[in-house]
Amino acid sequence: MIDSKLNTLRRARIITSSLCLITMAVSGVYAQNQYTGIVNDNTVSSFLDSYNPSTIVDSKSKFSVSFHFNRSNVSNFSAKRYVVYGGGVKYIEPRKPGYVRNHLNVDILNLKYEFDHKNAGAYSFRIRTIKNMEGLPIRWAQNAALDYNENVFGANEDMTGFGLNSVDFTEHKFTYARTIFDRKTTFLKAGISMKILNGLDASYLRVNNGQYDFVDTNSTQVDFSNVNADFGTSENNNQLFYDHRGLAFDLGITYEYRPDFEKQYYDMDGVKRITRYDINKYKWKASASLTDIGFLRFLSDSTSSYNFTNSAITASADKLVNLSSLNVLSFINSPFDYVNDSIAPNGVKVPAEEPTKIRMSLPAAFHANFDLNLLRPWFYVSYNMSIPLHFKNDITQLRGFFIQTATPRIEKNNWSLMLPISHQGNGTVSLGVAGRFQYEGFIVFAGSNNAAFFYGQKASRARNLFAGVSYSVPYKVPVDSDGDQISDPYDHCPYDPGLPENNGCPDTDGDGIIDKEDLCIYDKGPRSTRGCPDTDGDGVIDMNDMCPNEKGLGIHYGCPDRDRDGVIDATDRCPDVPGIELNNGCPLDDQRCCTDEDGDGVLNDFDKCPGVPGSVYNSGCPIDSSNINNINLQEEKEKVDANNTGQQVKDDPEVDPRDQLITSKNELDSVLAGKNIITDLAIYFDVDEATLRDEEREKLDRAFKILPKNERYEVVLVGNTDRDGSLDYNLLLSKRRAETVKRKLIDYYKFKEKITVYYYGEEKSIHSGDYTEELKQADRRVDVKLIKLPRTDKR
Repeated sequence: MIDSKLNTLRRARIITSSLCLITMAVSGVYAQNQYTGIVNDNTVSSFLDSYNPSTIVDSKSKFSVSFHFNRSNVSNFSAKRYVVYGGGVKYIEPRKPGYVRNHLNVDILNLKYEFDHKNAGAYSFRIRTIKNMEGLPIRWAQNAALDYNENVFGANEDMTGFGLNSVDFTEHKFTYARTIFDRKTTFLKAGISMKILNGLDASYLRVNNGQYDFVDTNSTQVDFSNVNADFGTSENNNQLFYDHRGLAFDLGITYEYRPDFEKQYYDMDGVKRITRYDINKYKWKASASLTDIGFLRFLSDSTSSYNFTNSAITASADKLVNLSSLNVLSFINSPFDYVNDSIAPNGVKVPAEEPTKIRMSLPAAFHANFDLNLLRPWFYVSYNMSIPLHFKNDITQLRGFFIQTATPRIEKNNWSLMLPISHQGNGTVSLGVAGRFQYEGFIVFAGSNNAAFFYGQKASRARNLFAGVSYSVPYKVPVDSDGDQISDPYDHCPYDPGLPENNGCPDTDGDGIIDKEDLCIYDKGPRSTRGCPDTDGDGVIDMNDMCPNEKGLGIHYGCPDRDRDGVIDATDRCPDVPGIELNNGCPLDDQRCCTDEDGDGVLNDFDKCPGVPGSVYNSGCPIDSSNINNINLQEEKEKVDANNTGQQVKDDPEVDPRDQLITSKNELDSVLAGKNIITDLAIYFDVDEATLRDEEREKLDRAFKILPKNERYEVVLVGNTDRDGSLDYNLLLSKRRAETVKRKLIDYYKFKEKITVYYYGEEKSIHSGDYTEELKQADRRVDVKLIKLPRTDKR
């Protein structure tokens, strides 16, 4: 009956351990409890609260769901060789009795949600397995490490304090964290986690006193004498989830010093001093936490939980202390079954001391952390320390690891890299590596505090590897491509800095008409002329007005014609009396002024033949076969200029021809002659548009974003249009396009060198003949010529 129950218990234990193994195998990755190095990464710590529950508030993400897996193994005498070096175990003499500690956590699900920036909550479900061996006498530790082939023997050695412990359980953790205070330069937050524990399996062996000695040099046989020990296993009775319960807590606190707290604020969409949560705000921070403060209480198996004594017995040492059986993934060759089957029955059990419950304290630990931002905003150095907490009267002796780590790291938005340098309680000093990669909301992280294999170390007493994946909803500053403090979703001109009152669109000349609707973005003008100036208010913009300071008519290019006789006042000899062009604006039949008796268009005062109609090009005298060969008509026409057309527009001698907004091709060629043109771009526009397309902005990015600072440059812009539309409109459109590129260079790329603008409308179309849509598109462009100037050029 007893044998049947023992077999049943063994099967239940195997099934329970198999469940843990399958879960871990599916995960495929393991990690160290402390997540050495990665706990300092501010992106990972915003959803990873295993180390300190206060990290989830005032964090970089609103919500996250994550999966973490971790494994660690540490011994003070057994260094396992890496497979590439042949495997096996190397013995290292310890300063204290030997121990082996194996911990494995599989975080199946972690959820975190920040209610607001001052309050956050989290839930996680994990499976944990802990196997420890403590107090192994140094001579036995040496024999076990050498696989019992070179035993030291010949004298009894005390084995008091030797113990084996194993526990498997699940954990439901509920975390709450909040901001305690935010005083600009100082900040404090705290968190607490409550863990509801569900025991799966537990076993322990604790030797209160006794001695041992090995039989010979290459035998696994060991003689025990005067042994007194406590032994216990949990009741499973073929139930995976029996009523084994427990409760534990984590506590954490974080303090930050923020001398540059003003840098966390920004203005956007009319709202002032919005706090950023996508950046690290501290110069340094310090934190402390207590984890795994609690215990599990198992209902003990009455047939295999007792105190026993044994005055003398020979046993197999490799079945009791086998380094491979202490691995968290090993569950078939259990040393607890061997004790219960072979050692205890040959001694005396003490029924009065049979426990009804087994209390397994969790491996409590104290953690401290200090993180310093040495080089803003991306280089940090941190110090972490974890100290296991345990009590001498705790017979189960579940213990964690002592470890202290200094970690330099580079931390950026999308990735981080850490190189932890660790010192552990077994004397091991190791160099590790850890890192994070982030794309959108997806995060992958992995690492280890011991990368000995990578730099040639053949064996190590501490091995660990941790990894995880996460999806989070990070906090972000709204995208503002042009930096005008109006986010792109609300910005009608997202790539051109503008004003809030114009919905983010620029108004370069400040005339109240946004640039994309303004035909003259650098000159103020009324809406009636689409933003172009009209000084005399006659409806003809100054650029097309031959008489910009006098009101006139469009048909006369803005020049006045008071008597409306079709002859502008500048050339009308009778500006207040309607006349004819042939008579310089004077009537032929009106003798009150400007007398021309013969009506030939030459006034009597200037007519050498006043009574005979003649030609204005022969002083009013007739031109006929007798004198035509003596008159140079072309020369006379230029000299007389009957309509004074040569005097309608006068050049300003103070204006540099290169700065005139329209010029001839020959003049442009002369400006560019001999110049070192290092970039020649064609920026194309849509039909009837002067707004830059995305692909054209990218062209400008490639040319202007990374210009060397120690060079000098000049830019020439040439605006063009296709041949559709009127000449005047196309001239304006080519001007708008060139000025759009100019404004982009000045406002967005901060180009401070000389920019010269030319525009030709349709005059420089590069195609003739059939005019297809493709050919028209080629003409809708601004030619951008980036010129590198000699350093000795004083200009």
